Amino acid sequence: MIRIKDVHSNGIASGLELPQTAVFDMDINLILTRNQTKSKKQAGYKFMPTVQTFDYLPIGSKEDYPISFRIARFKIADDSYETVITNLDRFCFSAENLRNYIT
Repeated sequence: MIRIKDVHSNGIASGLELPQTAVFDMDINLILTRNQTKSKKQAGYKFMPTVQTFDYLPIGSKEDYPISFRIARFKIADDSYETVITNLDRFCFSAENLRNYIT
């Protein structure tokens, strides 16, 4: 489980198509690429610039890297939310369980 910046900031979550609801728990499937072409943009690939280090997709690579994760946003206080990325199974670790690990 990784804490990330909230959906209204400039972090990972800001570049994803997420629900407009305050809380959510959903699966994300992406294909990362180092090639910035029109066809890959239209197909929904996520471009990784050279300033981002990623061992599975070295700079200059012509390969693509599929990645899947779960993103959850849940309430931790009256006006406060936490957003996390995880690979934990939602049936074993519900958003409420994740909340308990954070707080």
